[in-house]
Formats: sequence, structure tokens, C-alpha cells
Amino acid sequence: MELVVNDLYEDRAPSPEAVVALFDGQWVSALPGLPSGDVPLFGDDRIQWAIDLAGGVAGKRVLELGPLEGGHTFMLERAGAVDVRAIEANTLCYLKCLLVQQLFGLKRSRFELGNFVPWLLETEETYDLVVAAGVLYHLSDPVTVLDAICRAGDQVYLWTHYVDLELMPVTDRRYKRWFVGVEEHEHRGRTYPLHRRAYKRNPTSDPKFIGGVHTTTAWVEKQTILDVFEANGFEVEVAHEANNHSGPSASFFARKKGV
Repeated sequence: MELVVNDLYEDRAPSPEAVVALFDGQWVSALPGLPSGDVPLFGDDRIQWAIDLAGGVAGKRVLELGPLEGGHTFMLERAGAVDVRAIEANTLCYLKCLLVQQLFGLKRSRFELGNFVPWLLETEETYDLVVAAGVLYHLSDPVTVLDAICRAGDQVYLWTHYVDLELMPVTDRRYKRWFVGVEEHEHRGRTYPLHRRAYKRNPTSDPKFIGGVHTTTAWVEKQTILDVFEANGFEVEVAHEANNHSGPSASFFARKKGV
């Protein structure tokens, strides 16, 4: 048998499995029909719930913030979205998204590499639906970003962790371990607490790290999320409420009143 010159070459015939193996042991998502991760993001009930509440996405333009490995992008395109703009800051996740685009033939989705926060704060573009799943609690200034999300679309799907002092009081082991302080901020005349959190896992050595861009983030309380939506003229439905080892979380589907 001839030796392969180095591990940058693939000696087997082309296959989807060879593509997925480029990130062997680093996939979070379970890619349909392929050995990968174990989280079912390519068939996520939360995203289907949002698609249904949006009245479907066929023919619609969607902005997706933090696509991770492209699982939700896959679902949005398969549901008929005419254009999905997905912005990802994690370079490894961005490359995985490109592989997913190739593997599953995504033709109406564009993956862009970069921090969506400065772009979102400046853009005047609007979309039929904004999808922000798993990103709010990784931001250092989540309320400002949520306010900008509300300007970017008449319909918003948000899934996030948040602070709930009944479900996770300050005496809770999770709260004591994660949070390093509380700051008072103001949004449209209302004050709200911002619970500062520092990452405990080492993002420099963990290939599966999928947190935010900066080392310190902030969580807001559930009522703050609802208040920001209300201040922007949205009505909100809440589902998928949970409280586990990762903290309280829920899905929020917000629709601009009158739309």
C-alpha cells in the first residue's frame, strides 16, 4: 500500500463522510444521515414552532444571527425561505456552515463571517423574520442588541437563557458559580438589572466552544426581554420554558402589532 504524503490529503473516494470527518469529534449538531454530533438542530421543534407562528417562511427573507453549524438555516431553506442571511462569528462554526451548505445543497442561504452586533446596530436593512437562537445570553450588551433586532424585522424568533430569581435565586449553585456582579441599566425610561457572567470553560483550548465573541457576557431577566419587545410595539408568545443545569430558558415569538 502506498503511503499518503501527509494528513492534508484524502486517499479515499469522495464522500459526505469524508467531508464531515474534517471536524471529527467537533460537531455539536446531528447532521441528517451522517456521523456527527447528537443535538437535533436540523429537526428542531423550536424552529418549526417559529415557522408555524410566522405563517410559514415560503417566499420570505430571513436574517439568522449565529447559525452555529447551519441546522436551523437548513430548516428555514427547506421550509421555503427565499433568502436566508446567516451571520456567524466563530470561524470554525462558519467553516462547518459552508460544509453543510455544500453537503445539503443550500442554494438560497448565505453564510457571512463576522460579529453581527456592530453590523446590526448600523444596518437599515429589514427582513420578514429575524431568528436569534442561542445568542442573546452570549452578548455583553444584550438589551441594545435585542432593541436592534426589533428594528430589523416585524417578526422575531428568540430562544435564550435568562435570569429568573425564583427558578435560580442568588443562593442557587448555578448563580453563585456563574455570575460576578449585577449592574443597573436603563432602556427607554425603565431600569433593568444586567447580570454579568464570565466564561468558566477555557475558550482557547476547547474546539467545541460555541460561546460569544468576548470573555464576559451578560444575562437579562425574562421580564426585561418582554419589556424590550413591548417598548418596540411587539406582542409575544412564550413556549419551551425550561430550567435545567444550563439555567432557565424559553422561546419567544414576537410579532409587531398590526402586522
